[in-house]
Amino acid sequence: GQSTRPSFQRHNPMALALRTARRRMCVQLYEITLLNLNHIGAGAAAAGTGAAAPGIGASFAGYQLACARQPNLGPTLLPWCIMGFAMCETTGLISSVVAM
Repeated sequence: GQSTRPSFQRHNPMALALRTARRRMCVQLYEITLLNLNHIGAGAAAAGTGAAAPGIGASFAGYQLACARQPNLGPTLLPWCIMGFAMCETTGLISSVVAM
């Protein structure tokens, strides 16, 4: 095929070296961008799993407080406590999977 570049650019070794250097820079920039995106994903996973821990703590703390105030409601509230734990844990696991 015919090139759209003028003949002095097609056959000029300096122009060829410049085009090659530009291509290398674009590839390096693309690789650096991908590396940074991997770090952003790792940070999102850490933030998501770190956000699950306070929720689990709040769930069990609320259960203990409720049982301390009304001990007869302990067996009734235990399934709700476990449900809160499961929901918090699921949030952390999903954020880890999405961040991968």
